[in-house]
Amino acid sequence: MTRTILSILLCMILPFIPSYAQEDRGKAGLEQYLEKKSLEDLYPGYRKGTLKYSGLEREYLYYIPGFVTGKPVPMPVVVMLHGGSGSAAGETHQSRFHLLAEKEGFIVVYPNSSGGWWNDGRSHLILGEAHRQVDDAGFICALIDTLKRRNPVDTQRIYAAGISNGAFMCQRLAAERADVFAAVAVVAGGMEVSLADHFSPSAPVSVMMINGNEDPLVPYEGGRMGTNEKPRGETIAIGKAVDLWIGHNRCAPGVQELSIPDRDTSDGCTAKKYIHTGGAQGTEVVLVSVCGGGHTWPGTEPYAPALLIGRTCHDFDATTLIWEFFKTHPKKDKEANGIPKSVGSPED
Repeated sequence: MTRTILSILLCMILPFIPSYAQEDRGKAGLEQYLEKKSLEDLYPGYRKGTLKYSGLEREYLYYIPGFVTGKPVPMPVVVMLHGGSGSAAGETHQSRFHLLAEKEGFIVVYPNSSGGWWNDGRSHLILGEAHRQVDDAGFICALIDTLKRRNPVDTQRIYAAGISNGAFMCQRLAAERADVFAAVAVVAGGMEVSLADHFSPSAPVSVMMINGNEDPLVPYEGGRMGTNEKPRGETIAIGKAVDLWIGHNRCAPGVQELSIPDRDTSDGCTAKKYIHTGGAQGTEVVLVSVCGGGHTWPGTEPYAPALLIGRTCHDFDATTLIWEFFKTHPKKDKEANGIPKSVGSPED
């Protein structure tokens, strides 16, 4: 009974929390940054853009490192996808990828979904049938093409990361547009059932998943999300999603287990990495399992009370961990890792 009541409260309250807590704080942070900078300081730097795609006017924020001057140098791109009912502005506050972009020299783009939700393939999305016709995968790839026309982009280093609904969308991008993305990072998200049932990516993709085993919204062991009144689809177990990518990428047998130091003993969480190496074209699959963790982005301030979304792990910073994973996993050709074309690869 208690679990049912909590689930109902979550479905009623959470759609409003990210848009209030994340978006407002994100906009405030961005506006404070812009107020302190002159137009000269802003170029290159933060930009707001629009892109008309499939009849819809889509918005996005993007950031180009300020030190990129002189001869153009191809840069990696990180596409950061917000959670359900969130926004691009809110995600700048949560993930803070732009801070690493300035230091590490990559472009980060924060797109806005249509109506606050990504079409990640689930049949029970909150916005109904019309929203299931929105081609978000096509929009995101068109956005990348727009960035490529305007900026020097390293096409072997295009990545996507996301939380919650954005994480499910990353799974869809990796599965359906493996030709574009070298690696994806999935935080507090799983893999939608029909995507798993028809899982057949065209190429290997490195994947990192960061999941709390006490996530109240995305069940770690898989199952239905939401309530009978407000269903949110169904996810497969986190372990099964990891296994699908291990098999597809043809990772070597065995797993390396690494405990992440418990730097904050007061957060009620511990974390361990499960690393699967030796995949086709140098790919790897990594699961960061957060024992005691909830529906959160580790290393940042939670967007809602722990009663609603679970505990936030502060033993590591998810943004830093993801970038360290991304930058060591570019796309490689079919013969990388000693795998000749003659034996076939997942693209064949």
